Amino acid sequence: MDKERLFKRAKGWNTFIIVIKIITVIFTVLGLVSLYAINNSKEVRDQLIAVGTDMSVFETSTFDNIISIIILIITIGIIVMAIMNSKKMKNQELFNITPYILIILLVIYSVATTIISAVSLNVPGAMMSIIINMIISILINVLPSVIIISSYNKINNIMGEEQR
Repeated sequence: MDKERLFKRAKGWNTFIIVIKIITVIFTVLGLVSLYAINNSKEVRDQLIAVGTDMSVFETSTFDNIISIIILIITIGIIVMAIMNSKKMKNQELFNITPYILIILLVIYSVATTIISAVSLNVPGAMMSIIINMIISILINVLPSVIIISSYNKINNIMGEEQR
């Protein structure tokens, strides 16, 4: 595959990642705001209790909240780096693979915490949830990241050969 097609493929997958990560940030912020509202509004809690909602589902630890905010910040950083990479890809310049490595690491973290939670809670059907989570994470996050990293390596090799 020639350099132009590699840049075009990387740019297409990079755009996909930007869109997915923006959607992720929106839903994460909405989720955090909802949890904050539920946990800090007596009126909302009373309404949920009145309809028979198990309030323990909404309880999160300070550690969980801190981790969620850290992941949110990392995800915003990934978006910023991916947007900067998009400009470099358009100009057919070497780009930074850090955001794609971070995506893979976040998926590994997500899968690990899902497995640990499922095992510790002994939830029936948890294995199916883990398998579905892993498949979706791989298809939406890991696969595009690996394709971009692979394209980067091929582009780097082509550019190295051109300089000789």
